Amino acid sequence: MGDKSTLNPKRIPYGVADYRRIRRGDMYYVDKTAYIPLIEAAPFYLFFIRPRRFGKTLWLSVLECYYDVNQADDFPFLFGDTYIGRHPTAEHNSYLVLSFNFSLVNPDAAEVRQSFEGYTRAVLDNFLRRYERFFTAEERERIGAAPNTERCLQLLFESAAAHDLKVYLLIDEYDNFANTLLTAAGREAYHDLTHGGGFFR
Repeated sequence: MGDKSTLNPKRIPYGVADYRRIRRGDMYYVDKTAYIPLIEAAPFYLFFIRPRRFGKTLWLSVLECYYDVNQADDFPFLFGDTYIGRHPTAEHNSYLVLSFNFSLVNPDAAEVRQSFEGYTRAVLDNFLRRYERFFTAEERERIGAAPNTERCLQLLFESAAAHDLKVYLLIDEYDNFANTLLTAAGREAYHDLTHGGGFFR
């Protein structure tokens, strides 16, 4: 008889970009967590450029699980048998993680600004709910009442700094709706969005 791994082979998580789901489903995963210490040694602002379907979204999910203070209790389950599980850095599970995926913004020229504001505010509202215990009710109310995303982020980071909290910002598909707009509506619409007074400049 074959061993257990032969009788019950792991599933290949094709199209799955959720690290927690991969671990929960005991799916096949190539451990790349040895790169986490290299990221921590790099500059504060990192820009990952890879072709589509190269694992960027999954990698951001790994980072979110690793750095999120709310997931500290799950560290052994999520990373116990990985490189970083055996060699954790001091930064693990010490951040409030704010994660955006701009592929969820409607790229239609007539809708993009409203969609961007609606999406980002929904993410920020969810952030405040998840990390409610770290902010006062007054701070949460003030941040939530901000007139736009820019002001909301400013107030959020000010409040986090006041409490000596660290925020880990992840942005996936950062240029998705801008590039789609360029393809569909042309250079003029793209220029209006990303230059001068454009909100995504």
